[in-house]
Amino acid sequence: VAKIRYHEQIQSILENLPKGQGVFRMDLTDDRWLSSGGIAQNARDMQNIRDVDTLIHMIADFVPDEAEQQQFFALFCREAQLRAYRENQHQIVHETKSYYDDRSIRWSRITVQIIDNPENGHIESLLYGIDISRELERVAELESERLQSLQEKDALQKNVSIAWGMSSKAEQ
Repeated sequence: VAKIRYHEQIQSILENLPKGQGVFRMDLTDDRWLSSGGIAQNARDMQNIRDVDTLIHMIADFVPDEAEQQQFFALFCREAQLRAYRENQHQIVHETKSYYDDRSIRWSRITVQIIDNPENGHIESLLYGIDISRELERVAELESERLQSLQEKDALQKNVSIAWGMSSKAEQ
């Protein structure tokens, strides 16, 4: 049952990745890269990497800002993933700008899923990114609309107050 759940968990993660994304699978117990795949050429180009931290450094290079690269590494390095696992946290999520295959820079939500492999008792993880640029643009649009609505409400309340004031003066 545990083996079936393990394979279903991996399959579910891979099936829900949008097109164009890469995925990296790591064995945290053995400190080794297992596979890189997905549609993203950047991910497919990363093969035969010797250990988890080397892989995380290579993935961090897709982040355009050096300080963000360091933060990326600190969040996703092998020790950070193992610490999260020990704290019963099976997912790490971070939003950052990153380079894409078309050389554009867009916002990404980077996620690591930490899972137990019942076949060998190892702790594994899958790291993948999802382009969230459109999502963030829509949030900004909604926030702009909300602010405009608040400004219109404030102006209306001010006009009502002025009208009440004028009405009071007229009654006097």
